[in-house]
Amino acid sequence: RELLYVSFHEIDTLYKQSVEATTLNFLLDNFQIDVQRYSARYCSMLAPEPVALQDRKAFVHVAVNLANIADADNLVVVQYFSLLIQKFQLNVEEKMLWDLFGFVAEFAAQQPTQAYSDAYAQSIVLYDSKKYLELVPPPPTKFFFKALIIQPLAIDFSLMVDSAARPNRGGRNPVMKLIMLLINTLVTIIGNQDKVPLKLNALAIDDAFGDMATLFVPIVQHYRNQGLTEAYKFIGGLDIIGNPVQLVGNLGTGVKDFFYEPINGITESPDAFVRGLGKGTGSLVSGVIGGVFGSVSKVTGTLGKIATEATFDADAIAQRRIDQTRNQPQHIGDGLAKGGVSVVKGLWDGVTGLVVQPVKEVKKKGGMGLFSGIGKGLAGVVMKPVAGVLDAATNVTAGIANTPDALMQKQLIPVQRRRLPRTLQKGEKLKEYKKKEALSSLIVWHLEEQGLDGRQLGDLNSREIIALREREKVMFQQLICNESKLVCGTNYRVFAVNILKTKYISERDTDTKELSQVHSIW
Repeated sequence: RELLYVSFHEIDTLYKQSVEATTLNFLLDNFQIDVQRYSARYCSMLAPEPVALQDRKAFVHVAVNLANIADADNLVVVQYFSLLIQKFQLNVEEKMLWDLFGFVAEFAAQQPTQAYSDAYAQSIVLYDSKKYLELVPPPPTKFFFKALIIQPLAIDFSLMVDSAARPNRGGRNPVMKLIMLLINTLVTIIGNQDKVPLKLNALAIDDAFGDMATLFVPIVQHYRNQGLTEAYKFIGGLDIIGNPVQLVGNLGTGVKDFFYEPINGITESPDAFVRGLGKGTGSLVSGVIGGVFGSVSKVTGTLGKIATEATFDADAIAQRRIDQTRNQPQHIGDGLAKGGVSVVKGLWDGVTGLVVQPVKEVKKKGGMGLFSGIGKGLAGVVMKPVAGVLDAATNVTAGIANTPDALMQKQLIPVQRRRLPRTLQKGEKLKEYKKKEALSSLIVWHLEEQGLDGRQLGDLNSREIIALREREKVMFQQLICNESKLVCGTNYRVFAVNILKTKYISERDTDTKELSQVHSIW
């Protein structure tokens, strides 16, 4: 299966050469690393921070000026070097870390090993000088940087901890076991992090000389020191204490915009001053309300997670995690609606669990599972309604936090995958990517469990059902009724869906209202 999809979008280069110098300008409009799993909490592991269309700039900008010196062997003179990277998101999910770790371990295990033989041992022990030529390496290339500048870096870091995704064992390799233990310990200590703002100051070096290894030393030291000074934000970014770092950042941004926007507008015209005053006031309201209620929603959300885990119901824990991957409440009305559903669902699951849990445990473990099922049912009848109430509070406060942005119609295109995930069966070889098949798989995914037979699901738990749905293969598809309906069949079900509207909208479209009505941009 595919884990990640790395994409580069719109690369521009400007190259000029003269007798005295060579200049190079490199611009990369977009760079993303997308997660190729529909159930992932984050659709992208790395992506540029969303901004208004009129404010978009190239994600990476590199400028180099080289001096042309004819009689200087093994010396490169760089008059000017500048690297600029726009603010970006770094979203890490624990399940993805373990998937990547498993991929590397599997790849390493498949590497051929040299079989032992007498001839092989002699070739190692005995050295035949006739077979080898002693080569004198050329002197290393030296670099002289008149000016080296790396612009400030701004990163929004998020981490989603998922204890259920951790493997039970690390195999026989002690090194692998140690690495797994370190990862397990690290993600447990850090906990969930949501958009922790990391800011690394610029680095400017003048008149630097040496080989590449020597020049990297001050760069590594600079970012190591910068990283240590920002480490406290991981403690302040914990959801259990309301992510005070993000709260202070939202309040600070609102206050700054309240004064900066009108002052910036008055230097242009009276109309610009009025617009700036409105924009600054809106930012202040959004920062205060969004920051305070957003902080409260993180606390209640973490408490809801703890209450769900106290039910010891793996299916309920997995289902709650899946619900978190869906759209967050956009405004207070949306939050109240989703909050009401959470309360009703918590009460219903708690009461019915008294019967459902013993039956499920008996199917899994036989007669011995009856007692554990009764225990889970009793724990659920207490904790599931509590978790439902806490999730309702989370939805309501999150809806209130997002209401100012919804009222001001803050139009920012959210981070989207550059390409829909490819659906592959277990053990299936990589094949040509087809957009139509990927789009059909997306439609199938949004149907959730509709049309699936109970006999197909059998005794599968929530995670196994998710794995089944992610690998569900589209066998055929056909547009009928003047392309107003799509008939599609998979290896598990057959269905028909109505196509209400089909429209292509360019990602560079300046009509933000039209773009905001599109669920996903492909």
